[in-house]
Amino acid sequence: MILTVIYCCVYATVIVPAFVANGLEVDFPSRPTVGLKSDTRSELDQQLVPEIKQQNGQSRSIAVFPTSSEKAVGPENITQDDLDLRQTFDLTNEQRQAGQPSQWLSKIFSDAMWTFVPHSKSKSKCNLQARLYQQHLSNNTHWAIRMLDASLIVPSGIIAGAGQQFGHPDQCIHTRVPLPDFRTKYCLPSAQFSPYKGLYPDFYNKRTRDWPPYDMEKNIWDFIRPRDQLIRFTRHSFSWGLCIPESCSAEDIQTSLNDTLSRAFAKHQIHIQVNLTELQCYSVSEEKMCLVCTDSSILSGYCSSLSTKK
Repeated sequence: MILTVIYCCVYATVIVPAFVANGLEVDFPSRPTVGLKSDTRSELDQQLVPEIKQQNGQSRSIAVFPTSSEKAVGPENITQDDLDLRQTFDLTNEQRQAGQPSQWLSKIFSDAMWTFVPHSKSKSKCNLQARLYQQHLSNNTHWAIRMLDASLIVPSGIIAGAGQQFGHPDQCIHTRVPLPDFRTKYCLPSAQFSPYKGLYPDFYNKRTRDWPPYDMEKNIWDFIRPRDQLIRFTRHSFSWGLCIPESCSAEDIQTSLNDTLSRAFAKHQIHIQVNLTELQCYSVSEEKMCLVCTDSSILSGYCSSLSTKK
């Protein structure tokens, strides 16, 4: 009886006015839902689950947990911060169930690339120079920071179709490293990503149109997924500039990137596959035409001019 009275007081005096003020319509549950929350199973730490009617007519539950002040649930102890926290927690779970990643891919990518260092299974020189690069990065050494700064760390504009993000090739290949036989190399790896089928099954269904007006209420994966139209931007893949030691081969870099990025993206139920060939890499010491990106005449022309610089 006491629990029911507490529930009704909280619901009528705090929760309902808060959601009404935010334009949400509230339905009273047919009966209170009360469950023990804490490890001690105290009757004070209880979970009240009001139902919120959304614009589509469906109802969902807003989880209500013990207050931030760790006091008993009651009208005098629940603050607006508590309500905001509980609503945010519930919406986050709802977004995950709807196929929205807990972090957007640019954040996942940048976190992984900040600490990326290539490795090789067969070339000790690559591993040695990669460790030197990592060590000098931690010391904020000028040449190492220049290499990092020349690389694309945080991709942007992918949704708009900005699929080629070069970083700064010139800064990379003209970085002078004051170590024996240590030169830099600029590469343009490409990555293709997609959600796990369990995260967003519709990504793998029949393709839909790709022209305005776009439905801004739909899941972002629906907008990114490949389409049948020929005239469209590719939003599920991108290429980025990367500055690394020249002693590491394209195969070494591709393997290292796949190892690093696959682990990072798997935590968020996203597949990612990186591809890189020697034609997509360039260094000043190479006596060849740079064909970093076969479908980009701008970058190919840029690399051609670099090959004349000695």
